[in-house]
Amino acid sequence: MKLNTRSLVFVKLILAGEPVSNYWKQRSITFVLRVAASVMLALFVNTATAQARTFTNLQVLPANISDEELNQAMIANLRGLGLPRCQSSGCLYCHEGDMEVPAIEWDYAADTKLAKRKAREMMVMVREINARLQGLESRVAPDLTPC
Repeated sequence: MKLNTRSLVFVKLILAGEPVSNYWKQRSITFVLRVAASVMLALFVNTATAQARTFTNLQVLPANISDEELNQAMIANLRGLGLPRCQSSGCLYCHEGDMEVPAIEWDYAADTKLAKRKAREMMVMVREINARLQGLESRVAPDLTPC
């Protein structure tokens, strides 16, 4: 949609009740309807996106975590376990689901798999260790190259 000052001027004239030719009235009304439809679409998309971002049964991760942060945390867990970044052997290692069903329908909140419960324990353990080590001076990693 091309926004120009002429359309805005005619919209102002129409709203003010000034006489305007039918052609410009129709064009300005079309412009107003397009703007209104764009605003309504943007509001609908934002509402749908906000509803899609509510997660359940987050016991270790923050409740207000974003999609991107949650995905990064899950990928970090996969890397830590040496699992591939794929649904069949990665996500399903901890989460309840079936490859015959779309991933959006999986029960990510279920705690039935032992691997998921252990992953939570490990995340808490890493957080506690990092908190304890935070006060120590920075250390240089040892050189592990062979002699």
